[in-house]
Amino acid sequence: MQGRGFIKFLSIGFVVVVFVLALFICGRIENTYSAECVVVEVGQGTVIVKDSTGEEWEYFGEAEEGEKVKVWFDDKGTKERQDDEIKKVKKF
Repeated sequence: MQGRGFIKFLSIGFVVVVFVLALFICGRIENTYSAECVVVEVGQGTVIVKDSTGEEWEYFGEAEEGEKVKVWFDDKGTKERQDDEIKKVKKF
């Protein structure tokens, strides 16, 4: 009987670990979004891009004016866009 109890304990532990990982992954997905932007200014390693709403974002990197990029943001769990952080930029 003790063997079955141990297996049940391991099974429950596995389910709990999977549940916690799922919550973590869903939380990261929920806090991340992307936008297609156009590079509007480049200078001394700083790139400024504009999204379709007219919002401008700045990051350090290389690009050419007029270039289209896809930008991934972390919203840090808030509704305000001003504190969002650029996580990744990919050229089209």
